[in-house]
Amino acid sequence: TKEVAAYDESRANMYKCYLPYYSGVYQLPYFENASLLPECIKQLSGMGQTFASYAEVASYFLGEDHVATADYLAAKRAEGLEPATKFAEARANRLAGRLDKALVIVEEGLLESPGSPELLLEFAYLQRDRGEADAALGTLKKAQTIWSKADDNFIPAQRAKKLADELAG
Repeated sequence: TKEVAAYDESRANMYKCYLPYYSGVYQLPYFENASLLPECIKQLSGMGQTFASYAEVASYFLGEDHVATADYLAAKRAEGLEPATKFAEARANRLAGRLDKALVIVEEGLLESPGSPELLLEFAYLQRDRGEADAALGTLKKAQTIWSKADDNFIPAQRAKKLADELAG
């Protein structure tokens, strides 16, 4: 971030806020920068509503009120904004117990990005939650093939393996 700041300070501020956003939305365990979110909301607000929404949605995910998170994302989408990926929006709906809504969002996402391993992983979770274990295993194989050369510490690939083990076991 220091190198970017020397070139463009506003861009450096945006990058500084990216890790808290990403870690919050995707619930990664190395979310040590949660305290930056309130400041990030202020900084990103100056860059427009879409950027401010990124920090706000991370705050919602961190609060673990999945119904509120899904409602927030739906409201933003109705305003024409997309503060999170289809994967994150589907995940929020799945965790809120809105499996049918989550399925629609995953299917839309897979039409746009059929090889997205994140969407495939979320689809597998949905299939599991809907009692479709065999289908979930098939979906997971696709994601795991894409992630086959991922670093051992790559958390989404670890989650896919854990889910596959759970379904096979």
